[in-house]
Amino acid sequence: MVILTFDIEDWHLSYPSSQIDSWRWDNMEYRTERNTEIILDILENIHARATFFFLGYEVKKNRQLLQKVQKQGHELGFHSMWHIPPEYMGRKNFSRDLEEGLNLMRDTTGEKIQMYRAPLFSWNNKCEWLPEVLAEHGIKVDSSTVAGRKLGGTVVPNCPFVWEKSGVELVEFPLSISRFLHLNLRYSGSGFFRLLPSNLLTRLFSQGSYHMLYFHPRDFDSQVPSSPLLPWYRNWMNRVGNSSSKDKLVSLSQQFKLLTLGEAYNQFTKKIA
Repeated sequence: MVILTFDIEDWHLSYPSSQIDSWRWDNMEYRTERNTEIILDILENIHARATFFFLGYEVKKNRQLLQKVQKQGHELGFHSMWHIPPEYMGRKNFSRDLEEGLNLMRDTTGEKIQMYRAPLFSWNNKCEWLPEVLAEHGIKVDSSTVAGRKLGGTVVPNCPFVWEKSGVELVEFPLSISRFLHLNLRYSGSGFFRLLPSNLLTRLFSQGSYHMLYFHPRDFDSQVPSSPLLPWYRNWMNRVGNSSSKDKLVSLSQQFKLLTLGEAYNQFTKKIA
């Protein structure tokens, strides 16, 4: 099971420690549209569908881009309004953020959104309430945590699982990891994917039965701008290996069947039924 997903956010978004204030975003160079269209062209050429998690801010800025992704047959999910991890919002504000974004995407596409991904795969013990709030808003499929993380007293498995608590069930597809040199390597997307050589990626994807591919539009942009508002290592990470992303993804598509999150969900639920 190799799942292909994209988080649609612009190049300057980062970790909370170096996040540029949202009031500055409109003054940053806008590259989401051109880079997302690069992704769409790649997917058309390899005859693959994917799941796109849109930031609410990006939908507000360019509703036509969301509609284009939908028109080309890809799945849609929500990725928060402002790229703030749930633990920093608290339950009430997270619920408001979720409601605003889901309504925005529904009004733009006419489609009820049932998939969610937290920024930075940030579901952890500081926001154990996340599944309950997602369920309240009709989310059925989530991809918001990382394999190997301790969550609710248990270790997140390196495979899909059903989170059950307080009468709430949520099907979770965590970010996959691989043990490499005694490290939990997040090999399957973004900067790690760009840095790793193709032969090692093929080896890692040949091991195990579950892999979550995740990318951002900037991962396919060989001319990502730099900004003094970001620390040097973020500017470096935004650009390193970007020119290799397309060829690596095309190579994987020739070796493995790529699934949307919805297709993976259907396979998983049939298996456990």
